[in-house]
Amino acid sequence: MSEYVRLAPSVDYTFRHHGIDAYNISLDYQLPLRLTATSDVNFYPLAGIGYTAWTRKMEAGTVRTESSERTNRFGFNVGGGLEFFSTPTMRLGVEATWRYRKGYSTGVFSVSIGYVF
Repeated sequence: MSEYVRLAPSVDYTFRHHGIDAYNISLDYQLPLRLTATSDVNFYPLAGIGYTAWTRKMEAGTVRTESSERTNRFGFNVGGGLEFFSTPTMRLGVEATWRYRKGYSTGVFSVSIGYVF
């Protein structure tokens, strides 16, 4: 869009642990701010909306019958990130996001490497 505003769509999958897995779809608005006029480091706050579908696998009884239950939640995301341009075409970054979903809120921390077109 521009160097001042970014829309950042994402799709994430949470691997099954203790019988629960999920996928998340988000659309975040980011506002990159250069730390100094000559710096290759940007800070960006973010805010957005998201949808998460949690699936819970359950075993019942001694016969090992399996059933699943799906919970869908809409919510919002808030957070921020720091990005460093090591070359004009390579970006390294860290990001922390809080995903609020009623009963299923999560904190997400990510490290990234990206190619700048």
